[in-house]
Amino acid sequence: MKEKNILRLVYVLLIVFNLQYLLWIIQVPYTFLFDDFRSKSTFASTTQLLKSNIENIKDESAVGFLSDTPPVKVFDLVEPIKDFYMVQYAVVPAILKNDTESKFVVGVFHKDVLIDNGLEIYKKINNMIYIFKRRES
Repeated sequence: MKEKNILRLVYVLLIVFNLQYLLWIIQVPYTFLFDDFRSKSTFASTTQLLKSNIENIKDESAVGFLSDTPPVKVFDLVEPIKDFYMVQYAVVPAILKNDTESKFVVGVFHKDVLIDNGLEIYKKINNMIYIFKRRES
Protein backbone atom coordinates (compact mmCIF):
# COMPACT_ATOMS: atom_id res chain seq x y z
CA MET A 1 0.00 0.00 0.00
CA LYS A 2 1.12 3.46 -0.72
CA GLU A 3 1.63 5.95 2.07
CA LYS A 4 -1.22 8.08 0.78
CA ASN A 5 -3.67 5.15 0.95
CA ILE A 6 -2.54 4.24 4.46
CA LEU A 7 -3.07 7.83 5.55
CA ARG A 8 -6.58 7.82 4.03
CA LEU A 9 -7.42 4.54 5.77
CA VAL A 10 -6.25 5.87 9.14
CA TYR A 11 -8.23 9.07 8.60
CA VAL A 12 -11.43 7.13 7.74
CA LEU A 13 -10.96 4.83 10.77
CA LEU A 14 -10.57 7.84 13.05
CA ILE A 15 -13.79 9.35 11.72
CA VAL A 16 -15.73 6.08 12.01
CA PHE A 17 -14.40 5.46 15.51
CA ASN A 18 -15.38 8.95 16.62
CA LEU A 19 -18.92 8.74 15.21
CA GLN A 20 -19.95 6.83 18.30
CA TYR A 21 -19.19 10.00 20.28
CA LEU A 22 -21.20 12.24 17.97
CA LEU A 23 -24.21 12.32 20.30
CA TRP A 24 -22.01 13.48 23.20
CA ILE A 25 -20.31 16.07 21.03
CA ILE A 26 -23.70 17.56 20.17
CA GLN A 27 -25.17 17.13 23.66
CA VAL A 28 -22.50 18.99 25.64
CA PRO A 29 -22.97 22.46 24.04
CA TYR A 30 -26.74 21.99 24.14
CA THR A 31 -26.60 21.21 27.86
CA PHE A 32 -24.52 24.26 28.69
CA LEU A 33 -26.49 26.66 26.48
CA PHE A 34 -30.10 25.60 26.95
CA ASP A 35 -30.35 23.49 30.10
CA ASP A 36 -30.03 25.21 33.48
CA PHE A 37 -27.76 22.79 35.34
CA ARG A 38 -27.83 24.87 38.54
CA SER A 39 -31.31 23.65 39.46
CA LYS A 40 -30.08 20.05 39.20
CA SER A 41 -26.86 20.60 41.16
CA THR A 42 -27.15 20.00 44.89
CA PHE A 43 -23.97 22.03 45.41
CA ALA A 44 -25.43 25.06 43.62
CA SER A 45 -28.86 24.84 45.22
CA THR A 46 -27.46 24.34 48.74
CA THR A 47 -25.01 27.21 48.28
CA GLN A 48 -27.83 29.47 47.09
CA LEU A 49 -29.97 28.44 50.07
CA LEU A 50 -27.10 29.20 52.44
CA LYS A 51 -26.37 32.55 50.75
CA SER A 52 -29.96 33.65 51.18
CA ASN A 53 -29.90 32.89 54.94
CA ILE A 54 -26.67 34.55 56.08
CA GLU A 55 -27.34 38.28 56.02
CA ASN A 56 -25.73 38.93 59.43
CA ILE A 57 -22.73 36.69 58.83
CA LYS A 58 -21.42 38.55 55.79
CA ASP A 59 -20.50 41.49 58.03
CA GLU A 60 -18.10 39.29 60.01
CA SER A 61 -14.45 39.07 58.99
CA ALA A 62 -14.18 35.38 59.93
CA VAL A 63 -16.73 32.59 60.28
CA GLY A 64 -16.14 29.18 61.84
CA PHE A 65 -16.93 25.80 60.32
CA LEU A 66 -18.27 22.76 62.17
CA SER A 67 -18.98 19.33 60.77
CA ASP A 68 -19.67 15.81 61.97
CA THR A 69 -16.13 15.08 60.78
CA PRO A 70 -13.39 15.99 63.27
CA PRO A 71 -11.62 19.26 62.31
CA VAL A 72 -8.28 17.52 61.75
CA LYS A 73 -9.87 15.23 59.12
CA VAL A 74 -12.00 17.77 57.24
CA PHE A 75 -9.44 18.08 54.44
CA ASP A 76 -8.78 14.33 54.25
CA LEU A 77 -12.25 13.26 53.05
CA VAL A 78 -14.23 14.25 49.95
CA GLU A 79 -17.61 15.16 51.49
CA PRO A 80 -16.23 17.45 54.23
CA ILE A 81 -13.99 19.24 51.71
CA LYS A 82 -17.00 19.80 49.47
CA ASP A 83 -19.03 21.08 52.42
CA PHE A 84 -16.23 23.39 53.56
CA TYR A 85 -15.81 25.02 50.15
CA MET A 86 -19.57 25.26 49.66
CA VAL A 87 -19.81 27.26 52.90
CA GLN A 88 -16.72 29.33 51.99
CA TYR A 89 -18.32 30.27 48.68
CA ALA A 90 -21.56 31.24 50.43
CA VAL A 91 -20.01 33.41 53.16
CA VAL A 92 -17.70 35.46 50.94
CA PRO A 93 -16.30 38.09 51.73
CA ALA A 94 -15.90 36.56 55.20
CA ILE A 95 -13.12 34.03 55.61
CA LEU A 96 -14.12 30.53 56.67
CA LYS A 97 -11.93 29.02 59.39
CA ASN A 98 -11.89 25.35 60.30
CA ASP A 99 -12.58 25.99 63.98
CA THR A 100 -15.38 27.13 66.29
CA GLU A 101 -13.74 30.20 67.84
CA SER A 102 -15.58 32.81 65.73
CA LYS A 103 -18.75 34.65 66.71
CA PHE A 104 -20.72 32.75 64.05
CA VAL A 105 -20.13 29.14 63.05
CA VAL A 106 -21.75 27.32 60.13
CA GLY A 107 -22.36 23.65 60.75
CA VAL A 108 -22.93 21.06 58.02
CA PHE A 109 -23.98 17.67 59.34
CA HIS A 110 -24.73 14.50 57.39
CA LYS A 111 -25.27 12.27 60.43
CA ASP A 112 -25.47 13.74 63.92
CA VAL A 113 -25.70 17.40 64.89
CA LEU A 114 -22.74 18.11 67.15
CA ILE A 115 -22.92 21.36 69.08
CA ASP A 116 -19.64 22.64 70.48
CA ASN A 117 -19.55 24.07 74.00
CA GLY A 118 -20.28 27.76 74.03
CA LEU A 119 -22.41 27.68 70.87
CA GLU A 120 -26.16 27.92 70.51
CA ILE A 121 -28.32 27.43 67.44
CA TYR A 122 -28.84 30.81 65.81
CA LYS A 123 -30.65 29.59 62.70
CA LYS A 124 -31.60 26.20 61.28
CA ILE A 125 -31.47 26.38 57.49
CA ASN A 126 -32.47 22.78 56.78
CA ASN A 127 -31.91 19.35 58.36
CA MET A 128 -28.26 19.47 57.33
CA ILE A 129 -27.10 23.09 57.75
CA TYR A 130 -27.15 25.13 60.94
CA ILE A 131 -25.81 28.52 61.90
CA PHE A 132 -24.50 28.77 65.44
CA LYS A 133 -23.71 31.85 67.46
CA ARG A 134 -21.19 32.01 70.28
CA ARG A 135 -22.86 32.64 73.64
CA GLU A 136 -22.07 35.96 75.27
CA SER A 137 -19.91 35.47 78.37
